[in-house]
Amino acid sequence: LPKYENQLEPFRNLEYAMTRGLLSGVLDPHSDLLPPDAAEDMDVENRGEYGGIGITVFEDHNRLEIHKVHPGTPALNGGLMAGDYITRIDGQSTVNMSVSDAQDLLRGPVGAPVTLTVARKSSETPVVAPLNRAIITHKEVRGELLDGGIAYILLESFHSQLSIQMHDRLNQLGRENGGELRGVILDLRDNPGGYYHQGVAVADYFLDEGVIVSTVDRDGRQVDSKRAHSESAHTEYPVAVLMNAGSASASEIVAGALRNHDRAVIIGENSFGKGSVQTLHKYPDGSELKLTVSRYLTPGDRSIQAVGIPADIELNAVVVDPEPIHHSGVSLFARSHRTREADLPGALGVDIMDHEDPAYQIRYQRPPRGHEIRADRDLMTDYEVQFARDVLMAAPSPLRTDVLAAASVVVRKHRQQNDEVIRQTLSNLNVDWRDGTAWRGPGEVPLTLGIDVGEGLTAGSRQPVTVTATNTGDKPLFRVSAVVTEHEILDGWEFIFGYLAPGETRTWTADIFVPAGYPSERTPATIEVYDRGDTVLMTQVYDIDVKSSLLPKLDWQWVMTEAGEGDGVIDVGDTVKIALTVHNVGDGPSGETFALVRNKSGKALDILRGNLYPGIWRDREGESCQPPEPIGETEPLERGDTPCFRQIAAGESWTGEFTVEIRSEDYKDNDLTLLLEIGDQQAYDWSAVVRTYLLQTFIQEETLTLAVGQSLPTAERRIAPTVNITHRPEPSVHGGRVSLSGVATDDKGLVHVMIYAGDDKVFHQGSGVSDSLTSIPFTADVDVEPGVNALTVVAVDVEGFTHTQSVSVWSNDFELAQRPSVAP
Repeated sequence: LPKYENQLEPFRNLEYAMTRGLLSGVLDPHSDLLPPDAAEDMDVENRGEYGGIGITVFEDHNRLEIHKVHPGTPALNGGLMAGDYITRIDGQSTVNMSVSDAQDLLRGPVGAPVTLTVARKSSETPVVAPLNRAIITHKEVRGELLDGGIAYILLESFHSQLSIQMHDRLNQLGRENGGELRGVILDLRDNPGGYYHQGVAVADYFLDEGVIVSTVDRDGRQVDSKRAHSESAHTEYPVAVLMNAGSASASEIVAGALRNHDRAVIIGENSFGKGSVQTLHKYPDGSELKLTVSRYLTPGDRSIQAVGIPADIELNAVVVDPEPIHHSGVSLFARSHRTREADLPGALGVDIMDHEDPAYQIRYQRPPRGHEIRADRDLMTDYEVQFARDVLMAAPSPLRTDVLAAASVVVRKHRQQNDEVIRQTLSNLNVDWRDGTAWRGPGEVPLTLGIDVGEGLTAGSRQPVTVTATNTGDKPLFRVSAVVTEHEILDGWEFIFGYLAPGETRTWTADIFVPAGYPSERTPATIEVYDRGDTVLMTQVYDIDVKSSLLPKLDWQWVMTEAGEGDGVIDVGDTVKIALTVHNVGDGPSGETFALVRNKSGKALDILRGNLYPGIWRDREGESCQPPEPIGETEPLERGDTPCFRQIAAGESWTGEFTVEIRSEDYKDNDLTLLLEIGDQQAYDWSAVVRTYLLQTFIQEETLTLAVGQSLPTAERRIAPTVNITHRPEPSVHGGRVSLSGVATDDKGLVHVMIYAGDDKVFHQGSGVSDSLTSIPFTADVDVEPGVNALTVVAVDVEGFTHTQSVSVWSNDFELAQRPSVAP
């Protein structure tokens, strides 16, 4: 019944979560059960069009900001502008509304009306925009004509309209260039794929014969094969395909087919490596099962599963951040550590094939990018696009081999230009980046390395980490740098030394932040050292100690009052105030605590104040401080250049107030509900959320019900369960089994107590329903595996509140004492 939809929703979500959890242990990373809302989003993505108004919306501090208004759409014709904040959709307040919920309200039947109210900086009064929905083409193919008659085509995803849109756009660009094109750049960077048949259609456009792709089942039997059609081929000009680690699936079908048929040169990075095919099974409730059924092979029966399509010309971006926050400001290997298929847990096996080195490699400098929309990218400042254009302009024929041979002159020119830019940038940072001969032995590398973490790394703090390099040989070393790998906190951090004369020592310091809830552990960090040759000169492994910090634990209580007749009864038209008191009963201070209410009753409720940031303003030493300017409810927690931030100390309480209004014109039902969410964005059990993926433990949720005509509800103090680990394993072991034990308690009763070892549940006790047990002991013996073992205890009480405690165990087969230690 509609009346009970809000009450049933949490149980539906739990059912889907449990089912997906069961499937995760037996399916590969690309198979999944999608709930109805996620399935609908995917269908819209694949269809390529929907009924809407034509805007791109971002969430900005709990507000919905219009990031872009698309041309030729109702939104543009109705006067909406980028930078507007949507405050109402058809009269419904958008306070704390998610982007996905806003999309559900904005999309609808073509021609149907929708009215937006927006706040605009240039207007003192709200702007009201009545619109009628139209067909919006989702991620329409972008095409531009570059200098020299080179066509640029951006393919963001392989939706059902893609190949037709691409054909039309290329034909149009050909006409603009006098009837024919000099070459085509296909931009597939960060294109995750989509419809398999659309990838085939795009490749078919540029090929006149041969197999485009074939699929095989799990036993290697061929299931299907797609071939090119000569009557539709465009083979008269060269093609360059731009790819990176985000190019996957159908993108790799296109790139693999064109490359292996000598039809296109691949520029950029090695692709993602998704060589599997999924089918969709729809269910009556709107959910869909996405299931891997086969693998695809590029021409020549080459599988790219977990390997990817290699770049012919590899472009390595050097990133220089003038305002570094969580890194050292310079990255020579900015794109080298992106996640690919082989890194995903449960990925299908890697298919062995001969490694192919790129024909050329180039480093170029680019500024760090923010949250940009790819379709808005300025092509004139996009280095990879301009480089691809230069390569095609020099091409003597459409054949890949001829394009690569002629590219040597272009590569040489770009290398010289880029080397000078990078050298000058690093010189400004006191790094001598002169070029010279790479070290190639024989004998030991004449280099010593050291790492200094001061008194050790501590969770919840920002600390300097310094790496020192010394040239112990009699010849200079050129362009020396180091990168940390295989360590969760330090992974990807780079240390730049440059030129090292014989006997010279240089240091590089990075400012590193350790998350507040990071566990105590000793784990190895691998440092790889490179020189002019961009090959690993040497590898050093150091054991890094991290000390955990004390974490908060939040209890809360709310009290409702109404600003109407003051009779204590909820009436239509009343403004209801909800005073929320948050208690920190944990051992450590809060980090960035938040509390918010979400509207679950549509236009019947208006949230006038829906966000609270519990905490008292303090500086880094814990002393009271005054923020430099007044604070609005959507503004950041930390203010200005001074270290003044909100915090609830251990044993401290804080009270704030939400405000909601019951709207008479929209009231239809007795039961009006709000969803209260409380959590801390910084001080939380990091291992439980990040390593074990127990995302639901990050936020405590409670449904608040306002019954019109009834007395204001009252609430007793909400107390989350407590997990107390009384016996924990040593932080470093050498294989075998470890034991973990303790007790979980709650004031009203526990329904679940579980222990997870990574993704595996190794202990469970509880009925799953209301239970009078207020104390449950737990114990588990766990087989540890090499590397980091995250052990997390989860307690869930009868009210659905949760608490977790995690420990970290490092296991290896050889003695840790063999490695240098930088423990304090």
